[in-house]
Amino acid sequence: VVLYGAGRMGKSYFVQLIYGNAGKLVLWADKNAASIGYPVSGTEQIYATEFDVVLIALLDRRLIEEVLDELIR
Repeated sequence: VVLYGAGRMGKSYFVQLIYGNAGKLVLWADKNAASIGYPVSGTEQIYATEFDVVLIALLDRRLIEEVLDELIR
C-alpha cells in the first residue's frame, strides 16, 4: 500500500497500516513532505515504488480528484 496524505486522516490510516492487519505499507507520501515534521516522502517517490494500491487519505473530494488525475498522468 502507498498511503497518500499525511494530514489527520493520513496519520490515522498510517497507524492502522502499521499496527493493524490492513496491508503492508511500502510508502507514505505527501505533496508537502518537506514541511511535515515526521518522515514522509515526496510524491515523486510513488513512481519509483512497487505497490498494488494507493490509498488517498484526503477528505475533500475535489482534492482527491486532483490527486487521481496527477497520479494517472
